Amino acid sequence: MISEDFIIELKNRCDIGYIVAQYVNLKNAGKNKICKCPFHSDKTPSMVVYENTQSFYCFGCGVGGDVITFIKNIEHLEYAEAVEFLAKKVGLKVYEDTIDRKNSIMRKKILEINKVVAKFYFSNLSSVDSEKVREYLNKRKISPQYIKKFGLGFAKDSWDDIINLLYSKGYSKEEILEADLAVKGKNNSFYNMFRNRLIFPIIDLKGNVIAFGGRILSTEGFGPKYLNSSDTLVFKKSNNVYALNFAKNTKKNYIILVEGYMDVISLYQAGFDNVVAALGTSLTHQQAKLISTYTGQVMLSYDSDEAGEKAANRAMNILNEVGVSVKILDIKDAKDPDEYIKKFGKEKFHVLVKNSKHVLDFQLDSLKRKYDIVQASDKINFLKDIVNLLSHVSNPLEREVYISKISQELDINKDIIALQIKKKIKKQISEKRIKQSKALNQILTYNKNNYAGSRVKYIIAEEKIITILIKNPDFYNIVSSKLTGEDFEDTYNQEIFKVIMQRLKDGLQVDITSLSNVINETLVKKVAYLLASDLNINFNENNFLEYINVLKKRQSNDVTNLDKMNNDEFKNYFKQIKDSKFK
Repeated sequence: MISEDFIIELKNRCDIGYIVAQYVNLKNAGKNKICKCPFHSDKTPSMVVYENTQSFYCFGCGVGGDVITFIKNIEHLEYAEAVEFLAKKVGLKVYEDTIDRKNSIMRKKILEINKVVAKFYFSNLSSVDSEKVREYLNKRKISPQYIKKFGLGFAKDSWDDIINLLYSKGYSKEEILEADLAVKGKNNSFYNMFRNRLIFPIIDLKGNVIAFGGRILSTEGFGPKYLNSSDTLVFKKSNNVYALNFAKNTKKNYIILVEGYMDVISLYQAGFDNVVAALGTSLTHQQAKLISTYTGQVMLSYDSDEAGEKAANRAMNILNEVGVSVKILDIKDAKDPDEYIKKFGKEKFHVLVKNSKHVLDFQLDSLKRKYDIVQASDKINFLKDIVNLLSHVSNPLEREVYISKISQELDINKDIIALQIKKKIKKQISEKRIKQSKALNQILTYNKNNYAGSRVKYIIAEEKIITILIKNPDFYNIVSSKLTGEDFEDTYNQEIFKVIMQRLKDGLQVDITSLSNVINETLVKKVAYLLASDLNINFNENNFLEYINVLKKRQSNDVTNLDKMNNDEFKNYFKQIKDSKFK
């Protein structure tokens, strides 16, 4: 058994979609991804990767689990070896169980250290040495109110003032290095990470200072223009979003996503309390998921250069994958939102937001720049891309508007474009139905084989209770006084339930990755199947109590013979059982 802390850390760093895509060709299928299963001879995609539960399940061969299970199977490794394999991929060292408590203590120390250092950097703005940084902030027109709001500070041109400060507070060299506030030098020496830089504290949703970003103050300075803390026990750059601790409280129904710290602060100062940035990196899936927790709409306001356009395209795709609608702010005559505000004022930026460009307009403009539509061959390829783009637009009215627009611009009969899109959509629907039909038959076959000769409604109730507990661990108190493992008939369900209840009692996590650390592969497959079967169902407390009552009222004579049913009969019977109120 690997330490609990380590498994959580590994889970946070290993996105299952990213890992699986290194072995198979993953394709988007709504919010999930599908592929041909690498664990059996698969002619059409039957394996689904569920990013929201970080699990996978094959409806063809029944293999399923988390990212560790996937690596274990595809690389033919033991569990511990699979953990080590993944840890190496993401730069983690596998510690023994005894490190568990040490890591917990170290996290607290790092948060304490960051708080001390953030206050020190802020106080430096009042020192004689900070004249350059004050001039810079004044030039960027950042008011004292927002300097304080965002906790901006100044790292002096010193090699050891932070180190000496922390030594005086009783912190050790190891703790300072773990907080990534110092860098190792030669002969066992070490020195300040940030020197002669404007400092931007990075604050999490709980208000903790978890890291720092630093901007160099002159072209003669040492190092890159922006320097950010590396990942630590309390900070993962790909999992955090700058200023979301403020933006999550906005009353607006959208969030503005920008590229830089100064863009965020300038827009806040202009009255926009719903602005965030992706910490100087390309937007990640984890960051998009975090943003989607607080809004269903994002307005992208990236830099107007080619790099900004590429980053915007990538961000659009990622945000769409997590179910967030996207609009684009068309910034002209300025390189970024900060410069735009300075040149034209906040009122003009409000107009920019009001006239934000639909994502399709942005994508069409990008395609136009890609092709020389005067050339016949480029015109044909442009139209092919247009057909593919519009075939994914679900709103018929919206699709019709863009068909008319393209028809006029290219002087091509709109009926021809519409016909090609119709054919493309028909093909996509056909492919989807084939996949759904195959998946349904495979589910039915699995269920029929699994439940034959058993009291079906009770087995299903057991499975629902397990699924609900994994999705709603806070329901532990409801079930703890009503059921024990002995109330479960299926031996697999019984074992899974017992493990879940014990972990919840101990205050531990019960997601599939945490469970895979303590149950065998057969049970992991079962959990993966349960999560896949009820992926889009949101259970409530009443549902939970219904399923508990089913087990409490179990009757020994309620046996249904499934062996004689054909698939259609079983399908109707199974649906009736699943949809019933069990009363």
